[in-house]
Amino acid sequence: MSRKSLIAAAILAAALVAGCSRQSTHHLGEWDAQLFNVGAPPIGGGTFLFSADGKVKAHWGASAGSVDWEGDYAIDYAKDPIRLEIRWKAKPPVNLHGSVRFFGQETNKMQYLFAVATEPLPTDFNHPKSFYWLKKREKK
Repeated sequence: MSRKSLIAAAILAAALVAGCSRQSTHHLGEWDAQLFNVGAPPIGGGTFLFSADGKVKAHWGASAGSVDWEGDYAIDYAKDPIRLEIRWKAKPPVNLHGSVRFFGQETNKMQYLFAVATEPLPTDFNHPKSFYWLKKREKK
């Protein structure tokens, strides 16, 4: 192989590695959320805040008061469907896993099918059981 070919191959390999290793940032930011369980009315509303450092915060309003949770998350855009795991630092801890899809202009809407991590991973968007509908908040 010529020196030029080796340099071109190295540049192409570096570009491919860099492109594949980057995760999308669609999920970052503050989201208004509604929780749904199939066959029941929506269970109140709340907000999620996903930070670039892998931290997530949720504020949930409830008739008996509000709930604030903090935790860590991991999202994998390379999976089909996209996978999202959340580890809430509650007592006792709550670990969720699920599948995500984005909608809308600039992917400003997200559906998160979820289950407790000890249950099978939900991936069927046509027959969800428990899920969040989230809409990204406008930047002010």
